[in-house]
Amino acid sequence: KGTAGAAVGSFTLDIAAGGDDGRQELTDSEVELIGTAAGVLSAGYIGGLLFRGVNIPPGATVTSAYINLIPLTYDDPNVTIRGEFNPADFAATANNFSSRTKTTAGVSWVASDIGLEAYEASPDISAVLQELIDTEGWATGDDLALFLIHNGGAGSLAFAAYENTTYGPPQLVVEWTIAATGNEIDAVTGSGAGTLATHGAADATLGAITG
Repeated sequence: KGTAGAAVGSFTLDIAAGGDDGRQELTDSEVELIGTAAGVLSAGYIGGLLFRGVNIPPGATVTSAYINLIPLTYDDPNVTIRGEFNPADFAATANNFSSRTKTTAGVSWVASDIGLEAYEASPDISAVLQELIDTEGWATGDDLALFLIHNGGAGSLAFAAYENTTYGPPQLVVEWTIAATGNEIDAVTGSGAGTLATHGAADATLGAITG
């Protein structure tokens, strides 16, 4: 008989390098590293976060996911969060963020006074991550990028980046599950009525078989 079950996993993944968080200002098409003095995401800006070695297996269902940021000075996000599969490294070139192919799924993060100088969580972005994981070619340990695209109008968000020596870097927090692939078969007993060269009829009992 088969046994039903599921594998589950969870992790918190930090931005790993200074070049993996940045922002692009659409008015001049530049990408700037956010750096120690946190960059402000206000009207006309896209913020980018590149997470490396994301430990989600293909076929998994993302049950919970969010970005953790430490706001500094400005804590009124007005952004839409989208993702990118298999992203190239961030570079200080024109349209580096805006020209990238992003997920159809997007999650709005519009709030006021979310708090300063401590980790604050975005809304759940499971739909964004699920679209990335379901993309053909995804493998455990691949990289992904997340973009905070300002919606225009009021609302600004500034957050600590990798280089900040006082506050922690942006984080990706995920929980996932996947159906078990192994089956256990009960012990099997077989009878042989034939006669071997030097033996008579025999019974053999096999132990549990896992397949």
